[in-house]
Amino acid sequence: MADQTSDATSEIAAQIGSMQSVARKSVIEIVSIRATIDRISQISGAVSESVEQQLLATREIAQNIQQTAARTSEVASGMSQVAHAAGTTDTAASGVLQSAQALSKSSSKLKAELSRFIASLRRA
Repeated sequence: MADQTSDATSEIAAQIGSMQSVARKSVIEIVSIRATIDRISQISGAVSESVEQQLLATREIAQNIQQTAARTSEVASGMSQVAHAAGTTDTAASGVLQSAQALSKSSSKLKAELSRFIASLRRA
């Protein structure tokens, strides 16, 4: 019986040693898994930060586009006003030209009549 007890004790010791070896390997694997999880967490944080920065940049681009569109509309409106003013100026310039031509004709007639009047005074 002593031999059986010794054999059983040896077998139990071997099993305990085997379990301790498996437990050490498990601990090493858990530490490795933990390190991998930490790396994934860091990468995930970096990706999240990049996505946030991209979102902010996209919002800024959208605001710039809206501002550009508004300013383009203002410029188009200004150009329309300038075109209207140019048309009004053209009409006014045509009126001034016609008035100047009429004044020139009147001046020529007045000069001719004045010349005739002076000539009639000299003859008299």
